[in-house]
Amino acid sequence: MDLTEFTYDNILPHVGSTFRINFPQGTVDLELTRVDHLREKHTSHRLFRDSFAMQFLGPVNSYLPQGTYAMHHEALGKELPIFIVPIGREEAGFQYEAIFT
Repeated sequence: MDLTEFTYDNILPHVGSTFRINFPQGTVDLELTRVDHLREKHTSHRLFRDSFAMQFLGPVNSYLPQGTYAMHHEALGKELPIFIVPIGREEAGFQYEAIFT
């Protein structure tokens, strides 16, 4: 799947699954914890999909700064460049968000 094909409807079934980031030093797994609509209906005809947010939970011992990471998801196929922003920390790990418009 290509990022242009990401929609709320085709990402929602993957909640609970793992997105893996490979680094030379090892891997970091992010769990997709939720997918939320940001706006159901567009006012612009230029947008081809509804806006949505993907939220991830990463390990407590691996903080990822804001940036674009090549993420691999087994069911979605190839590595996908996804821009994530850290949005918080909980006991289980760091929380991240990716916004798609």
